[in-house]
Amino acid sequence: MIKLIIDSDVALGVHHENRPRDIDDGFAIVEAINSDAIELKAVTTVFGNGPLAEVDRVARELIALKEADVSVHSGATGAMASDGSTPPNEAVVAMARILKSERCHIAAIGPLSNIGLLIAHYPGVLGNDVDWLETDVDFASNRITYLTGFSDDGARRFVEDIVTSVY
Repeated sequence: MIKLIIDSDVALGVHHENRPRDIDDGFAIVEAINSDAIELKAVTTVFGNGPLAEVDRVARELIALKEADVSVHSGATGAMASDGSTPPNEAVVAMARILKSERCHIAAIGPLSNIGLLIAHYPGVLGNDVDWLETDVDFASNRITYLTGFSDDGARRFVEDIVTSVY
């Protein structure tokens, strides 16, 4: 069974910046819950498709609607500092706790602020192999399996710099 954390800016049904937001993140969460091959360990939220309060609300509503026993942890409200000095948030602490106790994959399908903060504050939890835009989930250690949503340029640069220099 694949153990998975979804880090998302899910905003299914939210109108933000004068347009309704898409369904892809919501679909990913529901499919992970429905899958017999996936154990969804947590959903962590990040700003992006909507303000964090709306993203949190949508994530919690999806989990409740599916009557799933999955925790939701609130993450970054905005872009992180490119030097990694932004303090960790609830989502980052939860991801680190899970990753310290068991091997797990992260599907990062929103801005990379939480992932950048995870690497900045808990550099050892991802192991030594991070695959960018990789969809194969047959891995031996903790790694990021899918990254998209590069709207947080500070986090993207920070993550790329760390991956290039450390991993």
